Amino acid sequence: MSRRIKLDVWSDQIELAKVRPLTLALVCEKMSFEITPSFPYGTRLRNEVRRESRSGIPIEFDREPASLSLSRQDGQGKKPFALPRFFQLTCLVRKAAIQVAIQGELGSFSHEAAERMLPRSTVVPCARSAEVFDRVQRGSVAAAVIPIENSLAGTVAEHADLLVTHGVFIQGEFLLRIVHNVIAAPGVKLNALRKAFSHPVALDQCRDFFHHHPRIEPVPFYDTAGSVKHVVAHRLPDAAGIASRHAAREYSGNILQAGIEDDKRNFTRFFLIRKSTGKGGIAARQKGIAAPRYQRLIPRGANKTSIAFKVKNLPGALFKSLSVFALRDISLSKIESRPMRGRPWEYVFYVDFLRGDDEPARNALRHLDEVAEFVKVLGVYRAAQLVEAPRHSP
Repeated sequence: MSRRIKLDVWSDQIELAKVRPLTLALVCEKMSFEITPSFPYGTRLRNEVRRESRSGIPIEFDREPASLSLSRQDGQGKKPFALPRFFQLTCLVRKAAIQVAIQGELGSFSHEAAERMLPRSTVVPCARSAEVFDRVQRGSVAAAVIPIENSLAGTVAEHADLLVTHGVFIQGEFLLRIVHNVIAAPGVKLNALRKAFSHPVALDQCRDFFHHHPRIEPVPFYDTAGSVKHVVAHRLPDAAGIASRHAAREYSGNILQAGIEDDKRNFTRFFLIRKSTGKGGIAARQKGIAAPRYQRLIPRGANKTSIAFKVKNLPGALFKSLSVFALRDISLSKIESRPMRGRPWEYVFYVDFLRGDDEPARNALRHLDEVAEFVKVLGVYRAAQLVEAPRHSP
């Protein structure tokens, strides 16, 4: 993605990104800026920027009454050279695509959801879910897209647990229609198949297909897209993978039969998560839960909130916890409990409610914080709209 920015010495546009002075070395490193000034000072300025950016010595633009000057700071002090006052500097600013982590292989449903939620992003596949959350919390990726719930299989338990234990914040929600396809290496025919590899959940959602093709054995595999990668890479003559159309494109597989899922209203709910500004984990009781520490992460138009909380072991504790929403006419769209690791027979409640960061929601959270053992706001975001998948011919 690129855009042109004209910097005029007569205007405040000279302060690119509103930084004064602008440290180009830092900007080049952090945002992958490519600066190509125009004639007659282009070559000299471009070479200075490239050389100093590589060396890590800061280059600064200073606003002066009579000139726009480029200066560099090294061990011998500042060495400026000036450009004429009426000179207009045109820069090509090329922003690097942000990195988004997913669990699973390229071509997976998570990959498709990531591209739909963050177009033009660079997807970073991870083998384990914990690695995805660790990358986000460390800041080695800008965000992650994770499946949290399937309309048939239910909640992805590991991801629900990781949302509580890691310092991440939900910023978006997306509903992806799940369409399973039989995908094989080029040249393989449907009547030659004897095995179909895929994730166990995907296999379970295609029972009718296996009922009508008894000669094809369902074989559990670690990943839907990984199954296609496997059969195509090894050019297996009697096997196929069951995965998305995205996987067929990613690994140049051939779709032998499309849309084999039993339920045509099969959706998976995905979350877009980013690093939280607060501390992760559930060790401490979060007093002042509606404090502004996470408010800067809330997108405009947010109308849905996800939280996790644990009630005290007292009579009526759950009733009191839920009453904080009922008293304020706040609708709950989901509630479920999960066991806490390392604490047998103790449970965390997960609740989604249909309010954003408004006064009733903040009051409800403050009230909940008074009656619960701990409360964690997992995210505040715009509720996803249910959109049916486009129809494709096989």
